[in-house]
Amino acid sequence: MLNFHDYIKEDFQIPYDLEKDIRATIDNGFRLLKFPTRLEKRYHQDIFPLQQQRYFKLGIWAILLYNLFIFTDWFMIRDIYLTAWITRLGICTPLMVFALFMVNSSSLKRFINLLISILIFLVGVSIIFFLTISSHPNVIHYHTGVILVVIFSNIVLRIPFWYAFFTSFVILFVYILAIPHVFQMPVEVMINSSLVIMCAIIITLIGNYRMEKDLRRDYLLTMLQMIDNSKLEDANAKLEKLSLLDPLTGLANRRHFDHRLEQEIRTSMREGNPLSLILLDIDHFKLFNDNYGHPSGDNCLQQIANALKENINRPHDLVARYGGEEFVILLPYTHPDKATKLAEKIRSYVENLGIEHRYSDISSFVTVSLGISGGIIESGQDKAGLLENADKALYQAKLSGRNRVCSFQ
Repeated sequence: MLNFHDYIKEDFQIPYDLEKDIRATIDNGFRLLKFPTRLEKRYHQDIFPLQQQRYFKLGIWAILLYNLFIFTDWFMIRDIYLTAWITRLGICTPLMVFALFMVNSSSLKRFINLLISILIFLVGVSIIFFLTISSHPNVIHYHTGVILVVIFSNIVLRIPFWYAFFTSFVILFVYILAIPHVFQMPVEVMINSSLVIMCAIIITLIGNYRMEKDLRRDYLLTMLQMIDNSKLEDANAKLEKLSLLDPLTGLANRRHFDHRLEQEIRTSMREGNPLSLILLDIDHFKLFNDNYGHPSGDNCLQQIANALKENINRPHDLVARYGGEEFVILLPYTHPDKATKLAEKIRSYVENLGIEHRYSDISSFVTVSLGISGGIIESGQDKAGLLENADKALYQAKLSGRNRVCSFQ
């Protein structure tokens, strides 16, 4: 398959908007080597860098090979060799060098194939011109140069099929008009040479057609593969994200929290930065659920989660639902004293939400208790110890009457 990744840049835009056109074109085929309009435009845009590379590299070879025949001009058309040299070196070669530089101009990319086709035509006509003005006996064999031009343009340079088609047959037409004027060329030789050139054109056009068709098909399959791969990556990313979230509250789940906690403990030990943990529990949540119903209980959990999101907004902090009515807050680079102030802010914020809880013996509104642990993590400490200390502090807050903050000492 054609590998466009060799030239695709980081900002390459995958054509999601053309997916339907791509699939339909693969299923239905592309007659006359043409895609639907929008897809055709995108194809030329994407294929242009490959054409630039091919035209530039092979253009250098074309110049060298074309001028290599300066040596044969001496004994094939000796009577006009100076005219041939002036034409090759003074007209055609400068035009070829000019085209070589124009190939690298992005502003002219719409006209590059036309420019190359015109140049091929001029090179072919230059050989036909030498045929008609020379009177040397060897000139009747000089038509092979036209065949080489056709082979190089259609098979080696691989200009697009329809450019190759019209350029080749225009050269053939000019050749047929010109050969009656070739010195001492018998009619039989005229017919044979015309037939040979025509067959060379047809054979090379068949090859050109097949190569362009394969190129276009490979382009479609490559684009479709890129689209499918990108969709798969997006789907996997979404699944990965969903696997780390609690579906009810939208907060991180316990799995995500456990993984992050291990990372932050290692970072704290390595860098010597403080790490704090806040464990939060909704006071008398079972009574709330039993009396107001589970839908109201779920709504209460969501409001508490939103309250935590409102108050925890540093990018490296993590808020997670730890289980049931318990939430946990991971605070890297935070001393327990600051964590205590933050916990008190959260406690007050939740109480001020005014979520009715007539069955609580603490307040007529939903309240929370919070336990804090943390500090500079030392070698040998693990997540279990940090969580256990936060849980002890939370237990102390409950024993002390709930709706309060306690820090592990």
